[in-house]
Amino acid sequence: MSNKNLKQQRINLEIENVQINIDLNDGFFGLVGNKLDLHSHKYYEFHHIISGAMRLVCENREYQINQNETYIVMPNILHCLVTTKDKVQKSSFCFSFSKIKRKTNFDLYNLLQTAFDNFEGVSKIPVTSDQIFFLNKILSSFYSEKQLDKFKVKTYFFLLLTDIAESLLPPDDSVIIENENVISESDARHFIAEEFVRRNSDKSISISDLAEVLHLSEKQTGRIFYKEFGQTFKEYLVNLRLANAKSLLSKTELSMYEISKMVGYCTYNGFYAMFISKTGLSPQDYRTFSKKRS
Repeated sequence: MSNKNLKQQRINLEIENVQINIDLNDGFFGLVGNKLDLHSHKYYEFHHIISGAMRLVCENREYQINQNETYIVMPNILHCLVTTKDKVQKSSFCFSFSKIKRKTNFDLYNLLQTAFDNFEGVSKIPVTSDQIFFLNKILSSFYSEKQLDKFKVKTYFFLLLTDIAESLLPPDDSVIIENENVISESDARHFIAEEFVRRNSDKSISISDLAEVLHLSEKQTGRIFYKEFGQTFKEYLVNLRLANAKSLLSKTELSMYEISKMVGYCTYNGFYAMFISKTGLSPQDYRTFSKKRS
């Protein structure tokens, strides 16, 4: 495997009132030697052992990390990793989050802060099937796909951290549980679906592609999408393509063929049929009309 895409890479994700930073300075996946240097930093440090075992030495305590176990180290904790076998395969990254000024439906920053500040020093995270799925998807995005899809990487990192945060929330706090449900079922899926369609509206995409990203069935995805947006996936996609086409028609001199390609149609005939059915005008007539108005 080659990790040429990972060297000194930072992934930034903004959602609600939070910016999440993922640092991959040493790569997301790799083989580890006998010992890593004693160190501390201002980030949370994530380690998932794929094969082998390690000892995490943290100030006056040691933790044994075995295969398929996950630990997170709090910021500013002096620690180091020591292998108990010759070679260990692990997925590791550092992450941090900060508050940004933005009007939101709820305080996501406070929720994450409550979740990740709920433990001291080092915490063992209960590993779920979803976590393994998200980790494997991140690995696949970096190492298997010909072209890195940054949106997919951001999506899976966000879902991974959300899943971990949920496992750290105090179960007896009703306010936190209420917000937890908002994040996992509404906010995360709404963000992912909206970004997925927006970034891929110029490509041949379907509800099955989004279902794969959300790790749900097509039926579940369609039901959730309609609940979130009040439209089917296909309706939302067509309306977005229409809005993009209108903007290009009124603001550029691009040919009809070029615009049809840019908004996601393989042929001009398909683009023409969609446009006239939605507006009652041909693309050319719309361009003429919009320029007269301006």
